This record gives sequence, structure tokens and C-alpha cells, in this order.
Amino acid sequence: ISRVLSTSLMHATASAMIGILFGRYRRATSQNKRIFPILGVLLAIMVHTIYNAGLIQIEGYSDGRFLLLFAITLGFSGSAFIAFVMNQGIQEEKRRFEQTLGLEVGVSAGERKAVQRLGGNGIEQILGEMKDFFGQENITLIRRLLVVQANIGILQNNLKSQVSDRLKRAWQEEIADYQRENDEIRTQLGVYVTSFMRRVFPAEDQTLWDTVNAELADYDPTLVHTFDMFMRVSELAETFTVEQLSAMAERLSHMEIFRNVSLTNLENLCRAIVVETYPDGTVIFNQGATGDSMYMIEEGNINAFVTSHRDSEDKFLRTFRAGDVVGEFSLLDGQPRSARALAVGEVKVLVLKRQAFMMFMQSRPQVVLAMLQYLAEKLRYTT
Repeated sequence: ISRVLSTSLMHATASAMIGILFGRYRRATSQNKRIFPILGVLLAIMVHTIYNAGLIQIEGYSDGRFLLLFAITLGFSGSAFIAFVMNQGIQEEKRRFEQTLGLEVGVSAGERKAVQRLGGNGIEQILGEMKDFFGQENITLIRRLLVVQANIGILQNNLKSQVSDRLKRAWQEEIADYQRENDEIRTQLGVYVTSFMRRVFPAEDQTLWDTVNAELADYDPTLVHTFDMFMRVSELAETFTVEQLSAMAERLSHMEIFRNVSLTNLENLCRAIVVETYPDGTVIFNQGATGDSMYMIEEGNINAFVTSHRDSEDKFLRTFRAGDVVGEFSLLDGQPRSARALAVGEVKVLVLKRQAFMMFMQSRPQVVLAMLQYLAEKLRYTT
């Protein structure tokens, strides 16, 4: 029995060495890649030779127990070598993926963006290479897994922000939903693929994941929380206290355009608001200018004027006072301003940019639905 077990263990070790080095040959990019299959065969011959030589020596003065122990030692040595080769292969894959994403050491941010613009989306290039190994069905799951993991990381970063318990609970619930989906995808992919993904895309490599998130957002902004990525980079989220964010959310909820949006989402959106102050007589925006912001007046007044195309004279429309909102429809349509806004006295306003609002909506279908509901109600009223 010892002879049969030891022989089987030796042959398994030799075969594994050939297989793992042929695998390295398939993915290696160096000019010396042809050495891997030859090395695998030579190592297999060496293992076989060592086993035969040891067999002759052991059978001469010992029983089968030492023979089995010798074969196990040979097998463990072979396993250690195979693990080393596998680890080297995974590290090489990780370096290649980082190069594809433009994360090479010494490459500037500008050069990296230029490479990405010229070379297409790095994530899709990586997934295209992986398709040869894992198949199209698994690649679809892997793409979704990257999206889910990216959003989990983004939301976990959100939890570090100073926000209300209400908003934190909403983020935690969303993380839990993503985590359940993450577990389901991993189960479908199996241990081999998920182990590969864990080694190539380690959760603790924040630089890599920042780039993956940016690539996914560039490929399809609706996949990941681009608004939250923007908030972390811009550091706008630290501008207001928890109480101020809650108060602004309550204020937005009374506006017709946000009537169907939950307070939790409104509080999240308020993190993008900035405070601006205009001296008396300042033109806040001109008639015909791009509508890219909404203004909530905190202090002072704003007069609105329309310039007549017939005689080029300004016609006074109305005065907006503290508590009023100016330009809310520009968040949705981005159309040119229909009037000129002039500060009366020193004016303090809370400004929400259309760019931030559009990013906010892109990955939140419930907010998109609320906006559609608002527009449908407006259309029904006007018709």
C-alpha cells in the first residue's frame, strides 16, 4: 500500500509542476516565456529521478512507512514550489492589470488620463483578457461583482462623514443589500474565480479601487455612486454640521421639485451645497447665461429683470427674499437663464450645482423616479 500511495503522490506532484508551468507560459509576456514548459518537464523528470533513487535506498533497509514519509516530503516540497509559481503568476496578473489601468509607478495623473482616453476603458480591456480563462458567463458576473464591491467601498467611506443617524442607517441598509448580492455572485463564481479576484483586486488597495471606481463611472455613470466619489474628492461634505444638513433637507422637501424625494436622499444631496456671498449690486447671473445652479437665499434680496429684445430696456419682474429659491428648474433642463439676477444689499445664498445634482440622480433610480413623477404632474396640470 505504501508503494502505491507514494508512487501516486510522486506522479501527482510531477504532473502538477508541468501543468502550472504550462499555465505560466500561456500568460507570460517576457521573451523568455518558452523556458516555462521546458522547465516543467525537467522538474518532473527530476522529481521522478529523486523518487526512484530514494526508493532504492529506502527499500534496502527500511519498511514501507519510511517510503511513504519520503514521498510525502517530496509532495510537500513540490506543493510549496507550485504555490510559489501560482503566487508569482497572480502578482504578474495584478501588475499587468495595474498597467492597463494606468497605475504604473512614475506615471503622472495627466499621462494616465491621456493613456486612458487613447486606449479605451481599462476595465473592459482587463475583462476581455479574463474572458479567455473564465468564459463570458463568468465575466458578466465578475463585472457586476466589481460594481457591487466598488459601491460597498464608496458607501463605507460615506459612513465616516458627519451626517445624521437617519442617513447613516440608509447607507448601512444599502451596504447590506450590496453585501447580500456580493455573496450570491461569489457563490455562483466559485472558490477558484473568487480567490483569483481577491488576490488581484485586494480590498485594502485603495489606490487600485479608486482607479477601478473611476473607470466604472467613465464606462457607465449609472453603475456606481459617482456623486459620493465626487463628494469624497471635493471634501464638500465637511462644510456643514449634521443639524445644518438636516435643516436644509427639510427646506428642500417643501419645494415643489423635490416634493417626491425622501428626506434621506435630500440630506445626502445637501452635502453638495456650497455657500456663496455677493456684494450689493453684483450680477449673480445674466439673462441667456447657462442655467447650471439653483440658489436658496439665506440673507438679502435678489431682483430679477428681463431685457426686452425690442428696445433693450430692463423690465423689473420681482424680488426674491430670504427663504426663496431662484433657478430650481435649471437643475433639470440646464436651459439658458430667462432673466438677469441682481443682488440687493449683501446676499448670502446656498448654491446647488446642476453637475452635482445630475451625478446624484445617475445612480439613484428612486430619485429619477421622483423627478419623472414631478414632471408628469406638471405635464398633466398644463394639459
